[in-house]
Amino acid sequence: MTPEDPEETQPLLGPPGGSAPRGRRVFLAAFAAALGPLSFGFALGYSSPAIPSLQRAAPPAPRLDDAAASWFGVYISEIAYPAVRGLLGSCVQLMVVVGILLAYLAGWVLEWRWLAVLGCVPPSLMLLLMCFMPETPRFLLTQHRRQEAMAALRFLWGSEQGWEDPPIGAEQSFHLALLRQPGIYKPFIIGVSLMAFQQLSGVNAVMFYAETIFEEAKFKDSSLASVVVGVIQVLFTAVAALIMDRAGRRLLLVLS
Repeated sequence: MTPEDPEETQPLLGPPGGSAPRGRRVFLAAFAAALGPLSFGFALGYSSPAIPSLQRAAPPAPRLDDAAASWFGVYISEIAYPAVRGLLGSCVQLMVVVGILLAYLAGWVLEWRWLAVLGCVPPSLMLLLMCFMPETPRFLLTQHRRQEAMAALRFLWGSEQGWEDPPIGAEQSFHLALLRQPGIYKPFIIGVSLMAFQQLSGVNAVMFYAETIFEEAKFKDSSLASVVVGVIQVLFTAVAALIMDRAGRRLLLVLS
């Protein structure tokens, strides 16, 4: 789909050109959902400070040698109104790197036991908050539950302004036969290849073992060096989230 394609900017639940709603609960719902990626990022970053801590730990804590250490290591887009959909959608990746940074910061002052306890806080908070969040209006409409969809819309957006029923047949389904179409399999292959090359760059290994890597490189303060890496990740992810809709995803991907 090209940037000029009108479907790219077509709101999921409203006509183009309408005034944006001003509901604030959508941000609360997005925050509750984003606690999942935050927990994921914290889990990714946990091993970096925890491994050196475990390698230095005295009995009865489990002491890791190098071999053991190597083994150790779409909701938001549907609830957001068009004016903030790009920003809130990009907060998923932002929360991942924030979670990594929090793990690095906490690992600076906490040993591995309390670091693990702290990692339980975001998913517990997410579980609590999501109990009070509604299903997405789009999902409810696909289940022919119009009244519930309207109630969810009022909860999230603050009003029904700018909303209209999606056209009949808007429900999308996928069949393997669709992969025979060039318009389907070409972007599919490109997307999968991009993700594969990003993983093959070794970034996850750096995140898992950042503090160990800096220790082996004889940094004076490996914990601080890890925190600096986390801060840089958060900074540039935040900048990308703010300019993504204007600069375009392709340009940002090439620059990165």
